[in-house]
Amino acid sequence: MSDYSHRFHAANHGDVFKHAVLVAALAEATQGDRPPLTFVETHSGEGQYRLANTGEWTEGIARLDAVASERISAGLAEFRAALARAGAATRVPNRGGDYPGSPRLALGALRPQDTAALFEKDAQAAAALTRALGHDKRARITHGDGWVGLAALAETTQEPSRRLFAHIDPPYTDKDEWTQAATALQTLRARRPDARAILWYPIKSLTRPNALMADLRRLGVPGVAVELHVTPQEIKRNALHGSGVLLVGASTALVERASALAAALGPLMATHDARWFTRSVGWGVSAASR
Repeated sequence: MSDYSHRFHAANHGDVFKHAVLVAALAEATQGDRPPLTFVETHSGEGQYRLANTGEWTEGIARLDAVASERISAGLAEFRAALARAGAATRVPNRGGDYPGSPRLALGALRPQDTAALFEKDAQAAAALTRALGHDKRARITHGDGWVGLAALAETTQEPSRRLFAHIDPPYTDKDEWTQAATALQTLRARRPDARAILWYPIKSLTRPNALMADLRRLGVPGVAVELHVTPQEIKRNALHGSGVLLVGASTALVERASALAAALGPLMATHDARWFTRSVGWGVSAASR
């Protein structure tokens, strides 16, 4: 069992980018009278985090908090509104505050007819998740392996009227999780070709992200990766240089929104001399298929 706890990294630039894209994806998926949706989170965490006085969040959500409403893009305004709906508008410089995990943000976007299957392997985190979100009748919280849970749901959730949306966000404390992520997407795609998924990944160098994309191409899983790099690769630091979201089954509009969010966050999240860049890589996806 890993001793990883996301509370030390909550609300950093990776969380902000990931969650902004997730909010945009779920807004699209729940528009109007679209069929019911099952949202699956493989690594749910605690659901809600109390930020300390200092921490990685000061290079993340704190920078977005500091921007006046009239100066942010429409996509970031939508994300800020989602944070407010999740009760996370209490962050104060040097005092911390609250920040929602992706399960809380997802439940804020889901409709009454939608459901959320939330998996968490760590016992303490699963207990915290239950305390935070167990009251919501749309949520089914499972203390267990999210890789196994997603594969099982992809096999059993076959009703044509119910769609499947997966959010995959492992801690990456073990290098095998990169391979597990690729395998999970292959299984999901094979069992539910209509399913949509977002896979978040950290960036310290391009080696592992490039290998992940190569694995997915080899496995026949089409996708688009959108990355936000906030620290130049030549600068050594303990924290992440950036992060990426890998979109499977995404619409052209969502890919464009993810790219726009990365570009809007870049100037805010850059850590050294305002240097930042984005990278987008797609494979096996034609405009007609999206």
